[in-house]
Amino acid sequence: MAQFKIGMKMIPSYLKRFPFSMLQWPVMALCVLVLLQLSSCSKTNEQPSNDYPSCKPLLQIYEGGEDGFQIFSFEFQESCLVFQLGYSGGCGEHTFDLVKEDGSDTVFPNFQEDVENIVSTYKIVHDDGDDRCQAYFSADVSFDLNSLQVGNTDRVYFRIKDVPGLLVYQY
Repeated sequence: MAQFKIGMKMIPSYLKRFPFSMLQWPVMALCVLVLLQLSSCSKTNEQPSNDYPSCKPLLQIYEGGEDGFQIFSFEFQESCLVFQLGYSGGCGEHTFDLVKEDGSDTVFPNFQEDVENIVSTYKIVHDDGDDRCQAYFSADVSFDLNSLQVGNTDRVYFRIKDVPGLLVYQY
């Protein structure tokens, strides 16, 4: 194998075929990393802000997009239902809404109180605003349940799509 002498070191001939010298490779790698960072989706290293109102109203009609997300957990906090959701993005504004599904009202017999309750089904919808970035974020999103209250009872039963079981909002 032929070798070429550069300074005090010997370089094998197969490395001679590369268009850049050994000292230029680290500089080129650094330039590529800087270009990748500048062309990334997010303009800053900060996570998108969680600018959701403390409790968003429920919607009866929704005309936005329905993009993917994941439900991590949920809990009742006073008159709000708070979800921790995961979604991908990073370049645009994302919105989440809780919408009543059309034709979802069913009668649920409550034998303990000898009444029938109407149970509605709601779904969480996510509009990613055509965000094509792939960073993964989580957000706490809350929805106001006051509009579900019925005058002659102290609780309301409802379902949420992709959440197992029947939920009870007691007020």
